[in-house]
Amino acid sequence: MKSKRLGKISSKTKTEIFKASVFDTTIHKTERTANQKFIEWINQIIKEKNLSLDIAEQETVSADRKQPDIIIFESPRSERVLCLIELKPPYFSPFDEKELKKPAWEKANKRKAKYFTTSNFQWLIWFNTERANRMEPEERQVIDKFHLSSIENLDDIEDARFKPKLRKG
Repeated sequence: MKSKRLGKISSKTKTEIFKASVFDTTIHKTERTANQKFIEWINQIIKEKNLSLDIAEQETVSADRKQPDIIIFESPRSERVLCLIELKPPYFSPFDEKELKKPAWEKANKRKAKYFTTSNFQWLIWFNTERANRMEPEERQVIDKFHLSSIENLDDIEDARFKPKLRKG
């Protein structure tokens, strides 16, 4: 039996080496890329439906230095945040307390947002900040739930199977 150090390279190892190759030109969508697509769609809906909201913005920062993924202002040229949105990839639960709900709730409070939402690009959960502050049961905190898509990989964010469903929200 040969030593692993001097032995043959397994096909699995060859695959891993190939994946890490400097010649690999594969491009993958990140959470940030998907967030930007989400913002584009929100702003398109706001414009198409002539809603009296300001545009959605990505990763704005305030005194707490925390950056919500998306914020929507109450009205054009307003500085009051109506809704704060936190997004995670599809393998997270939209109810994930540690990674989504608690950070969204904290950021919503810092910005005095009336609402906050959590989403994994499959589901969007819309919460009332005041009810969350009163620690009411979660079913009372949730205003609504929206099934957005069955997407499992953010690389598919613009795939025709998912894009129309995500845009309709």
